[in-house]
Amino acid sequence: MAVPNGLNPKFDGQVTGNAFEAKHAKGICTTAVTLNGTTNVDVFGTTNGFEGTVTGVFMSALTGTSSTVTLKGPSTVATLTAGSSNAVVTGANAALASAAFNASGTLVVVSNDALDVGTVFVTYKTDEA
Repeated sequence: MAVPNGLNPKFDGQVTGNAFEAKHAKGICTTAVTLNGTTNVDVFGTTNGFEGTVTGVFMSALTGTSSTVTLKGPSTVATLTAGSSNAVVTGANAALASAAFNASGTLVVVSNDALDVGTVFVTYKTDEA
């Protein structure tokens, strides 16, 4: 990767990074992950890498069948029930529980439908300054 010169940084090829944080209104960040059916999908990688609090979760269904999706760490944070219509956005069934997460833990999303490839959006606020 090129070293930015303060004028017009140029990057050749694909720019990658281990992690980044996009600040939004009131310090809330958003990440999106694609479901892989009944296989757990890490939200922030194999470890969270930072501390924070989940502030919201919603999903866009893509399978055309109803499913139940769970966001969990050591315990369940939220459960969402997607209907059978594609592209319908669904929020959590109830208030978030166990929403705080630590750096060494892992948040995952998983569906009860083996064919579920919907997108789950997680909003969160970090404890870092």
